[in-house]
Amino acid sequence: MNEDFIILLLYKRLKGEINQAEKQELDAWLAADPVNVQSAEAVERAWHLSESFPQPLTFDLDKEFEVLKDRIHQDENKSRITIRRNRFNLIRMAAAIILLLVAGVVLWNNLKNTSDLITQSTTSGEVKSHTLPDGSIVWLNENTTISYASNFQKQRKLNLSGEAFFEVVKNEQIPFAVETAHSSTTVLGTSFNLKALPNDDINTLIVKTGKVRFQPKRSNVYVELSAGQTSSFNSTNGRLEPAAPVNDYNALFWKTGEWYFDNVPLATIQKELLERFKVNLTISETLQNCTYTSTFILNESSIEQSLNNMALVFGASLKKTPSNSYQLSGGACN
Repeated sequence: MNEDFIILLLYKRLKGEINQAEKQELDAWLAADPVNVQSAEAVERAWHLSESFPQPLTFDLDKEFEVLKDRIHQDENKSRITIRRNRFNLIRMAAAIILLLVAGVVLWNNLKNTSDLITQSTTSGEVKSHTLPDGSIVWLNENTTISYASNFQKQRKLNLSGEAFFEVVKNEQIPFAVETAHSSTTVLGTSFNLKALPNDDINTLIVKTGKVRFQPKRSNVYVELSAGQTSSFNSTNGRLEPAAPVNDYNALFWKTGEWYFDNVPLATIQKELLERFKVNLTISETLQNCTYTSTFILNESSIEQSLNNMALVFGASLKKTPSNSYQLSGGACN
């Protein structure tokens, strides 16, 4: 098995593209000699070191690898070294080339693009919208940061840390891509919510309109989601969930300000109103276990109207106290 074929197998394994037959060949080569294991580890260390560099990287590693293979063939034509200790210098050289290539490109990108990087962020309790250069709109949940290059319209790529909802302007020539620490999301024109909190190994995608491709970072495995579907990726165990219907109607509460109760006991609604809306509601014991279906909207006049409707349904009376609390008394379950 020649050296450039070994490099190719190592490269395909790192890219997640190696098939079973190739894996068996590579495993056999690794088992044949401890030197082989050391050489493979050198390549892998160089490859994974690139993951610690800032994203996005804007070079074509596939193209550069083809150049590397051409150089290997040229070197083979010039010289045939058969001494055992130099047998796999080409593999060590491949690791060095990968490392130097990545480090050089990252350094160049940092020097070139740092001043052109645009960042938008929110603090605790803050939610805001931001219009991107292509006209797409992004809503940032609290403690969220997005960043993108000033030439965004040419590549439509941004980085996300936190949670955001996107309404993407359709452009079939330039897909819209969102990168997080663990996943990549690609669309043409759609609206979706992506949750990728900094200290959470799970990224969750919800598609509202259109179609979205969702995949782990640096992987060719992906799922395609349509409107009303969700998927998640767990970076700890590497599991990418298949597309499934959204069953959490309140996942976008942070953006819409709407909380839907479906046949829920009033005691539960009482707790949710305090937690989600900061509304203190006192309910008489006779109504605690009554169930109710309704949508509450996050503004004072709407909440008061919703509580009045609730009182009517159960034949109860609603009283607003000076401290902006509410008391629901009397009435009975239907």
